[in-house]
Amino acid sequence: MSLTYDERRNYCTLTTRLSERFGNDSKHKWLCRNKLENRLRAKGESIASLADDLRQLCQEAYSHLDHRSQEKLALKQLYKLVSTEMKCRCMDHKCLTVNEAVSVIERYESILGTP
Repeated sequence: MSLTYDERRNYCTLTTRLSERFGNDSKHKWLCRNKLENRLRAKGESIASLADDLRQLCQEAYSHLDHRSQEKLALKQLYKLVSTEMKCRCMDHKCLTVNEAVSVIERYESILGTP
């Protein structure tokens, strides 16, 4: 895509052309939210890898939120993907972050075996 000097100097024209070329931000966020909601734990995937992916998707999908809110959303999604037993264990340990939950889940999975 090549732009004339005048097109590069006009903000509206420039943003319109960039959106045409690269798509808009709201579509990207919608796709990330969709990926986040539909993300499942693959067979043999570590809980740490899953958690990292959830955290990254939350950062992309909810970039307008502060880090703490993104962390809470990632933790909520992680709880949806683990067994009720693991979720209860994390709640008993008062896990407030994804890393805390991952530590608890890894500890119990090493004892009980991965699902």
